[in-house]
Amino acid sequence: QALAVGDADPLLRAILEYAPESGIQRRTATDFVRILGEAGAALPHLGGGKAIAHRLRELRASLNLAGWELVEEPDRVNKRSFYTLRHCRASTRPGVGV
Repeated sequence: QALAVGDADPLLRAILEYAPESGIQRRTATDFVRILGEAGAALPHLGGGKAIAHRLRELRASLNLAGWELVEEPDRVNKRSFYTLRHCRASTRPGVGV
């Protein structure tokens, strides 16, 4: 069980409500926010790419609880990361099959 105190993080809420069923494939953190906005999410200004990337990393466990897997793929040459969001397989989600 998850305990929520206060309002949900706006980025988490946007991902859970507006992410395409097929997920989001290999995008920068800034592209993640743009895709969610194009899908209808009303997001406040979340800062630049580094700030958004930091928030995505913080949300990884919450997304997993909601059935999503967020994978970070660092690009060491260009010093940025790409993110992939996809549904977890039922066998890898915590508490499933227990």
